[in-house]
Amino acid sequence: TPSLHALFPKGDGSAITRCVQSFVPEAAPAVEYLNNLYVYPLSVKVHSPCVQVVAALKDDDIDPDEVGLPGSMFCAWGPTEFTEAASTSCTYREKRPQFAEEFKMRLPGHLSPKLHLLFWFYSIPLGKKESRTLIGRAAVPLVDRDTGNLVLPESAQHVAVASSMLPGYLDPNVQQHFKWLENRKPIFSYSTRLCSTVFSTHPRMEQFSHALPRHLDSGAWLFEGAPEEVSEAVMAVCALPPHLCTKFFPSLCSSLFRVLCTSPELAVRENALLAMHALIT
Repeated sequence: TPSLHALFPKGDGSAITRCVQSFVPEAAPAVEYLNNLYVYPLSVKVHSPCVQVVAALKDDDIDPDEVGLPGSMFCAWGPTEFTEAASTSCTYREKRPQFAEEFKMRLPGHLSPKLHLLFWFYSIPLGKKESRTLIGRAAVPLVDRDTGNLVLPESAQHVAVASSMLPGYLDPNVQQHFKWLENRKPIFSYSTRLCSTVFSTHPRMEQFSHALPRHLDSGAWLFEGAPEEVSEAVMAVCALPPHLCTKFFPSLCSSLFRVLCTSPELAVRENALLAMHALIT
């Protein structure tokens, strides 16, 4: 699947082949692994004649200067398929630089509580001998602290940019000590698009996935929620829209079988069987 192995133009003179993701919804079950996130920088209002945006996917907030998860970013151009950070092209002499590029990244199969996007904004000098200068950074959490679900609004988002960040920068208490650009006004705009057969931002899908058992190193399965909560989450599958039932049919069936075979509660197993019957019919 191209989600795990990027396709690049061949250098042997044959026809050019590139991986292009289709965003057209398909009324068919998803039978291959797909777990990509697309991020689109839209505009940033900073005082610089030339601005470049660098993005990375990270799962900790220890060091704001550290690059992202290894191999998490698709490399659009260059000798490698994946990288730890990706950058936009430069925009010259614009008071509010706008971008028409995308960052394509591979989401991990397990969402850590501190999974987030980190953006760096650089001022690129016009002279070749000078080095770029860091203007600021912006951190965007991707996981809700309370529910552990993905937070990916469909509309354009606007965030503030900090000229300096401290370790633990996702903590609101730590953010009080940041130095912000433009008095913490949301000067950076971006949007996202999730293409995944693993995760969904639909509330009932998130409720169901959050209630699934966790596989321990000992080989056992652990249900972290109360039996009533697990039963409610399992029955939420019956209320899913038809297009989600079709798209996530393989993974939903697999998850319901897992609940049916591992839950120690009879009521939970019965609800899993009812949800499976509703899903099939």
